[in-house]
Amino acid sequence: MIRPLATAAVIAALTACSPACSSQSQSGPGPSEAQTVPTNPEPRVEVTPPEGAEAAFPKASKDGQKHSEELVEKGRAVLKSKGKAGASEAAGIFGEAITADSRNAIAYWELGWARQIGGDYDAALAAWQKLKQLDPKFPDLDNFSTITTMRRNESAEQAQAATQPNDEPPLATTPTKKKSKKAEGARPIRMNSGEAAKDAAKGTSEPAVPTTTPQ
Repeated sequence: MIRPLATAAVIAALTACSPACSSQSQSGPGPSEAQTVPTNPEPRVEVTPPEGAEAAFPKASKDGQKHSEELVEKGRAVLKSKGKAGASEAAGIFGEAITADSRNAIAYWELGWARQIGGDYDAALAAWQKLKQLDPKFPDLDNFSTITTMRRNESAEQAQAATQPNDEPPLATTPTKKKSKKAEGARPIRMNSGEAAKDAAKGTSEPAVPTTTPQ
C-alpha cells in the first residue's frame, strides 16, 4: 500500500489550496500528485477488513489485484494531467479499481480525492467512510475527512447565502399630487345681486361680482 505524506505536510498543502486547484489549472495537491512524485511507493500490502466486514470486501484474485493497481495509476495520471477537468473521469477509473479489488484501500483514498477536487464533498466523504470500514487505521484519513467536512459546510453556507432573499424590501416611492394653484386661490363666485344681498345680510364682506358687463 502506498502511504500518504506526513500529516503536517499534507494538511498544510491541502489547506493552502482550494479543492479546485491542480498542477496545471490550480486544482491542488491530492494523493495522485502528492504520492506519485515526492514519496517512494511501498510494496502493496494486503488489507484485511476488520472482523465482521469481510463479506463487504471480498478478496480479489491476483489478476484482479494487479488490474486494480493499474487502474489506480491510470486514474492518478488523469488527475495529474487534467486537474479538475479530469476529476469525474478519474473518479470513474478509481471506481473500476474498487470493483476489480474491493480491498484496494488506495483506490478508495484516491476516489475521495477525485470527488473532492470535483467539488462533490459528500461523495468524497462517502468514499473515505468506506475506506475507514476497510482500514480504520489508514494514515491521515480522519484529518482529511475533517477538513473535507468543513469545506462542505462552508460551501453549503455560501450557496444558501447567495440564494437567500433580502429581508428589507425596497422603499416604495409614492408620487406627491400637486394642488392646483387655481384651486388653492379660488373664491366662491356670486352669480347675481340677489346672492350678494343675502351674503351682505349674513355679514359677508366679499364684494359681489356683477352679473353684467359695464359699458
